[in-house]
Amino acid sequence: MTPHSLCLSIGYRANIARQLGVPNVSLHNYEGMLEPTDRKIAISGLHLFVLDNLMAGLKNRSVKKFKLEIAQRIISKLLRLVRDKAAKEAEELCALGQCVEAQVPLQLAIDLGHLPLRALKAWMLLDGREGVDMNKNTAYELAEVGVRLGCHDCQGVKAVYLSWFNLPESLELALESSEKSSKYGQLALGKLYISGILGVAQDYTKAVALFRLAAAQNLCEAQYMLGCMYFMGNGVAQDYTKALELYKLAAVQGYPPALFEVAEFYFKGEGVTKNYVEAIRWYKRAQAAGHWGAEVRLQRLGALE
Repeated sequence: MTPHSLCLSIGYRANIARQLGVPNVSLHNYEGMLEPTDRKIAISGLHLFVLDNLMAGLKNRSVKKFKLEIAQRIISKLLRLVRDKAAKEAEELCALGQCVEAQVPLQLAIDLGHLPLRALKAWMLLDGREGVDMNKNTAYELAEVGVRLGCHDCQGVKAVYLSWFNLPESLELALESSEKSSKYGQLALGKLYISGILGVAQDYTKAVALFRLAAAQNLCEAQYMLGCMYFMGNGVAQDYTKALELYKLAAVQGYPPALFEVAEFYFKGEGVTKNYVEAIRWYKRAQAAGHWGAEVRLQRLGALE
């Protein structure tokens, strides 16, 4: 995606060249580098040039203010288009486990003020992904800024982080985030029901219900936790087949614990036919995603490179 400032400049300069009679200079010269959204921005550069010429020589302050407001509205609308396009691309790539490829559009969306994507990046950094190193400090900072900006998803991410230290604020954040239907808040609250800490009575049934809500929104750890519930038979009837199905949903997104658990199923032959080749394939993915236990298994299987 071409930076919006460059696109505006392209459109602006093309019109100046046209006004001066410079041959063979127009937006057509840039067709190869402009995507549809970028072209809209470039065309807006033309509009801004025309607007600038129409207002030239006018001294009235209200007219200048009106011109500025129009320009700001045009740019704001186009930036929202760029932001939303980047956010959609990042979410689609993350859902496919292509987390490295998602980093550029993800950061662009965050820079343009997309708060749910701030939560998504923080979420990935809490555990790491294939090609994306774990960084809990950065994850916390991203979530903390998001909370201050009123992001309920960031509240949920922060609640998960704080629950590791049994901090009371975790429950408050999890409750508020969950009430706003945030998948991160639902997961955080569900995990508190499993552990029975911070004054929350242990309740597997409530935990399962919350995990289902978050898993339906394609949150990888919620799918993983629901898989754990089926594996252990906590709050639901024990079902290895269902557990593996849920682990695989989370593993597709590159979630490290899920990658490892899928490998374990094939290694031990639980719910599936024992298959060391398939187990090694999943262990290697888990290792690449930073799971500490994968290397031990690969060493045991003589497959450590």
